[in-house]
Amino acid sequence: MRTTKNTIMEKIILILIFLALLSCRKTFAHLTDFNWIDYWGLMEDKETYETIFSEDGDILGTKEVVLQNPSIFVGIDEGGGGLITFKNGKYEWIYQAD
Repeated sequence: MRTTKNTIMEKIILILIFLALLSCRKTFAHLTDFNWIDYWGLMEDKETYETIFSEDGDILGTKEVVLQNPSIFVGIDEGGGGLITFKNGKYEWIYQAD
């Protein structure tokens, strides 16, 4: 993750959105529970890679995804995680594995 010169207010807004997602207890993407998260942070990269799965759950590879806005990365210590990003007018989950 690289840092840019975003304002403190932009970072605070992203953190508040993340906290709202945690507290609303509604499904976000395929997630209904965020208790598994060990760490989270702000990702300001312009592109990332999404892990692609087959219908059987096997990893097929990755594809590059262009990020339109700073995103929130969430993950676990011994594995993968994902990004919560605002893209094309809605919040999306981008799965990432180690």
